[in-house]
Amino acid sequence: MESYRSGVTEAKVLHLIDIENLLGTNPREAPTEAFERVAKRYKEVSGFEAGDHIHIGCNQANSFSAKAVFPESVLRVKHGKDGGEMAILGDLDLPFIARTYSRVIIGSGDGAFADLASSLTEKGLEVRVVAATKTAVSYKLWKVVPPSRIYFLDTGGQASGLPKQPAQPNTPHR
Repeated sequence: MESYRSGVTEAKVLHLIDIENLLGTNPREAPTEAFERVAKRYKEVSGFEAGDHIHIGCNQANSFSAKAVFPESVLRVKHGKDGGEMAILGDLDLPFIARTYSRVIIGSGDGAFADLASSLTEKGLEVRVVAATKTAVSYKLWKVVPPSRIYFLDTGGQASGLPKQPAQPNTPHR
């Protein structure tokens, strides 16, 4: 396996945040205060530090609120039901990420991020997940990210293990 890690000289962190997933509700119904609470709690739970890089994915309808609460972020916008995760996943450069960062924190429990988490781990990066709640983490993510690296906005605590039942097909937590 080719090593991508040789160019990383300092610990750099990349946050990939699907803000709509972290809100845990229909974001069009979420007031601005909900975005503010999620951003504040995310930064506490994830260990966000000045100098970390943030990429936010969201539907166009939420772009102003997302940018307002994460002004230091790169905002990626895509239309549709899964706009947030598709905006993030659509144009990632994995070799660049592996050369540049030592840790990637996925701010979503959506299973759409499972393949990314697996690929980044294979390239030697530490991958963490911050989800809204334990039940908001897809079974696919539970299988590829160690429970000790999964955190929750509702408690701030770490996961204790795989859920008893995988998410059923056609549920929002792929």
